Amino acid sequence: MSPAFIKGVTNCFPKAHLTFDKFHIMKIINEAVDEVRRQEQKERPELAKTRYIWLKNKNNLKQAQIEICEKLQVKKLN
Repeated sequence: MSPAFIKGVTNCFPKAHLTFDKFHIMKIINEAVDEVRRQEQKERPELAKTRYIWLKNKNNLKQAQIEICEKLQVKKLN
């Protein structure tokens, strides 16, 4: 998925179709989520030890994790 790889493929194989696998896409997304969490944790210490709550599927959260998630959610102003 690097620009150098894409350029090399398009130059050498102009008729080829590029595809990106789900594993590498999810890896990049998870790294981005973790980076944002780390940045926000500096200002909000209550985010400490919540990494896996944000990466986990909401349907698979345990009750204690659901409560932490609800506590951390930003309330909408009317």
